Amino acid sequence: MKKKKQTHSEIGRTGISYLLLLVITCTSINAQKIEGQNYLLGTWTFDSTSLKNYMENESKQRLDSLPNVKAVFKEAYEGRKETFMPNGEHLTTLTDGRNTKSKWALDESGILLISYVDGFVQRYRISVLTEKEIVLVPINTGDTRPFMTELHFFKN
Repeated sequence: MKKKKQTHSEIGRTGISYLLLLVITCTSINAQKIEGQNYLLGTWTFDSTSLKNYMENESKQRLDSLPNVKAVFKEAYEGRKETFMPNGEHLTTLTDGRNTKSKWALDESGILLISYVDGFVQRYRISVLTEKEIVLVPINTGDTRPFMTELHFFKN
């Protein structure tokens, strides 16, 4: 059985179909990223119940053995607010009113990047993002391991 030879117009239509499919796919991915960015905007408060629930056992033991350090660590997280602004600015506010300014962005794979003035970049995988809740999973860099496996926040 002979294979039918494609004409130039058939090849052109196939190419246009593939191009259209590519544009639709890219538009869909971009729309999902924009929607995620929109949900992320605003002020989020750390859920202090996650402080105990998502801390590594080794970290819990270390903190329990150092009560002064535990108090400082607890103070740094309880009541903590993270604000993501549309212009890419990020603000961490502690309960005592101290602020840390930084920049935020989502990379191509949806990883949240928070860049500090000193050049340090903290990376988080966003495992949950709704209008009212966000769960950030710290990504290990080098030999450092995060104290907490997940950071839970609720929208103000």
